[in-house]
Amino acid sequence: MTVIWSDKAKVVYIKYLEQTLHNYSVRLANKFIDDVDSLITKLKSDKELCPLSKLKNLRKCLININVSMLYKYSSAKIEIVTFLFNRSGHKY
Repeated sequence: MTVIWSDKAKVVYIKYLEQTLHNYSVRLANKFIDDVDSLITKLKSDKELCPLSKLKNLRKCLININVSMLYKYSSAKIEIVTFLFNRSGHKY
């Protein structure tokens, strides 16, 4: 199973890591990295692991209290669409 990241997902992921390092700690940033990696590993086995989002064909996974991940999938790949700051009032 191929996992690809959209450009937006890469940007938001790095932004969250930078904010975490600046405001909190390396340990918390590393935990976020580990949590995302673990989730992606689980998604490779069960593409429907997370519930549908409000938008059709996207699924939303809670990473932690602050961040969720949106993804979509086909038979051959999983695409990480973006990461969301949960308090941002997003449309997903």
